[in-house]
Amino acid sequence: MPTPRDPRPSPDAEPDPGLTARASKLSPRALRWVGFCFTAATALTACALWYAYLSFRPLRATDFSNVSGILDSAAETSPGVLDIHLAGSSLRYRVPKERSRSALPRESFLAQVHRGDPVEIIALRRDIAEPRGALLDRTPQVFIYGLSSRGREYYDLKDYLAWQYRNHSGELICACILTVLSALLVAGHWRGRVKAQAPHAD
Repeated sequence: MPTPRDPRPSPDAEPDPGLTARASKLSPRALRWVGFCFTAATALTACALWYAYLSFRPLRATDFSNVSGILDSAAETSPGVLDIHLAGSSLRYRVPKERSRSALPRESFLAQVHRGDPVEIIALRRDIAEPRGALLDRTPQVFIYGLSSRGREYYDLKDYLAWQYRNHSGELICACILTVLSALLVAGHWRGRVKAQAPHAD
């Protein structure tokens, strides 16, 4: 009975010269495209961060208003998102994922505040006056920036006001880092191009 042949190539076998030639021919071009795309993405991200930093307009306590009511329902509709409905209102009050996870003790609120309990919500005046739906969900909603019940604060507006300044400082740091990185990448590409075009000495 013949011995079955091992389909794996022998480590001593020489590589296919055709494959080697094609790989060596395409690699420099592919690397240039990868470098160009990475540089462009870095520069665009840096520009977006600089725009966000320079156009920053912090929200103030006077931009918000209180909404008092009786809790009709409260549920975590998706991971990290808390939706609240008040009795007699069709509006959906929502704590977004990023704020719910960082500041709001969802488990404590859901366990201690029940249907029929009084709640006080802090939201932007403009959102209360003109509630709007999201791009993929047209249900009118108002984002929550403060939440309390029977004198207990579950989500304090002061935490958000302080967070926006910390986030603003983070944008500046990231923008500076990406700007320096973009400059180094552009300088490296330019230096490589000049070196490739320079006449070679005999």
